[in-house]
Amino acid sequence: MSDKDFLKKYSLAAFSKPKKTPSHPNKKGIVAVKIDGKPRIIRFGDQKMGHNYSPAARKSFKARHGKNISKGPSSAAYWADKFFWAGSKGSKKRPPASQKVKKYKGGGFVPSVDQDRLEKGVRSVESLNGTLMMNPQSTATGLYGQRYSEIKGHELLKGITREMFAKDIDLQKKIFQRRLKGDKDLFQKKRTGMVQDGLEIHREYKKALGSKLPYGPTEVAALTNLLGRQGTREYMGYVLRDGKSLAEVFPTKYGKGAKQANKTPEEYIAAFVKATKKPKARSVR
Repeated sequence: MSDKDFLKKYSLAAFSKPKKTPSHPNKKGIVAVKIDGKPRIIRFGDQKMGHNYSPAARKSFKARHGKNISKGPSSAAYWADKFFWAGSKGSKKRPPASQKVKKYKGGGFVPSVDQDRLEKGVRSVESLNGTLMMNPQSTATGLYGQRYSEIKGHELLKGITREMFAKDIDLQKKIFQRRLKGDKDLFQKKRTGMVQDGLEIHREYKKALGSKLPYGPTEVAALTNLLGRQGTREYMGYVLRDGKSLAEVFPTKYGKGAKQANKTPEEYIAAFVKATKKPKARSVR
């Protein structure tokens, strides 16, 4: 195929000249590039996310994706940075509610749930990044410790055994994304997503605990993966606020009759923070 026909196939005017793709189901930008002399298509920019909506957001995007941006034109992050995060004169798209930074009436900001950090931290704590894919003491399975017993009857899992699910990384990621956003059909006992839970529970107990609340919304969202929505609220209220022990509040999980050893919320979040902590930049002399 000639370069001209290649560009025509994707309705592009020239190489290295990106354009928006509002009708694409996942990505909002496309560009044709030459890599080692061969034409390639790069799609970039999450269709569901906002872009370029504030100086703080631009700074955050560049900090998160700096490594990939530095790879140049062969990287999707490079084109997202160049085309969608171009500064005050570039196009803007407001973020969805789950991505927004909320402001108190009295001043100050409540940070949103960082979904990239949440995914990375849960993956590390639950499976050691893919090392432990099947918990022998429960049905927790895969990168994110998804309880297979919770989802095995769903259409998505039709014909898929626990062993097969443990090997299907794409399916694990797909289900975790639904867990983040909430899916009444898939999680019938858990109708809200981890992002919503993290924001709502943090907001509720920030008022009650103030400086005694040691977690931000992202950490609270991670706790819901360990304790569930109601369990996290009970931990915040009975343990952090009222001073009760974990064994008193969760006797089957942390009491003498617990069937297996479980990480405490403090241990879980300590491991989560360690896994998601950004390395300190080396000073240049």
